[in-house]
Amino acid sequence: MDGKADFDLNRYRIWIKKRINEATSFTARLGSEADGATDLVKWDYYYVTTKLPYDITMTVGRQNIDWEDERGLYVDNEAFVGDWDLKGFRFQKGFGMVDFDAFVSHRDDDAVSVDEFFMYGARMDFNFNEQFRLGLSGVWNSYDYEQSRRSDGVGVSETYGADMEFKFNPSVSLKGVYYRQNLWHKSFLTLANDSPVAYKVILDVKQDLLRFTSLWLEYAKIDDAFWMVGDTVDDGLGDRNSSAYSNYGAKTLANRGASTGKGDTTVFFAYAKQNWNDKWSTFQRYMRADFSGARDTTQVGNVNDTVNYTFGVAYQLNPAVRFELLYDKIDYGTGNHSDFRSGDDHLVRFRTQVVF
Repeated sequence: MDGKADFDLNRYRIWIKKRINEATSFTARLGSEADGATDLVKWDYYYVTTKLPYDITMTVGRQNIDWEDERGLYVDNEAFVGDWDLKGFRFQKGFGMVDFDAFVSHRDDDAVSVDEFFMYGARMDFNFNEQFRLGLSGVWNSYDYEQSRRSDGVGVSETYGADMEFKFNPSVSLKGVYYRQNLWHKSFLTLANDSPVAYKVILDVKQDLLRFTSLWLEYAKIDDAFWMVGDTVDDGLGDRNSSAYSNYGAKTLANRGASTGKGDTTVFFAYAKQNWNDKWSTFQRYMRADFSGARDTTQVGNVNDTVNYTFGVAYQLNPAVRFELLYDKIDYGTGNHSDFRSGDDHLVRFRTQVVF
């Protein structure tokens, strides 16, 4: 937030959809330009979806691709890998028990053209039965210029992933995803780890089993050099472009190692929601991030854990209007080196959501 108290129109989104014929449709979304600039508008997405021969679905235009979200692999803020807004082509086809998905895009950089690259992605989901699914994926970046000409010193060449879900019954499932990356770097740099990994294991329990609440329990391990959603954020404490800076909420993992590598991160995350009736619901979330391997510039460790928790209540006034009141607190610990955040902060937020 900009101050101790702000009235903020955080985002607005207007969806437009036109059915052209039985096989073709046009979709667009009009939204805010950026946080804090909500008087400006832009086209977030604009794409055409159509059927090709051999029952292939093609989507072309500016679109969002988020494989983790589509498979229920996160419940909070961000995917470990994915949630890309891309201009390009996406192709999807089912082969019985196997679903195939692929895309191609060109990532343009308006400021520095030497950092532009083609991005290719493909995945296959094997749906063995109603209980067990296994997915394999790969994303490849093919840069327009050789490493020596790029403005960055290090980046991602490929990301490979494997994810799964096993449903014990309709109300309980075990999920997980494992990623491995290959990093490129300029010749004058030496990386301590050029093949970082990240993984998370999730137990997802629905409310109809526990009666009074749903429960999401997640354990994650992230190598220091692993690049998450790819956001580049400089908060005055160093470039966080290899950090899950906002993965569990804004700045919750800000003390994770920067792109030079300052130690691995272990995360425990829990989320619970109670739907009391058609109108009222409550929710709670808790996150603890262990940075025990982190080091500052003098190689001194002992970075405190970061703890973040939230309590909220929501009221559905009618099908179009929802009110939400929550309290959120984050604690980075005390006495951390200046390379890391210290202290705590909290907020009380009242949100009005209108859907029409």
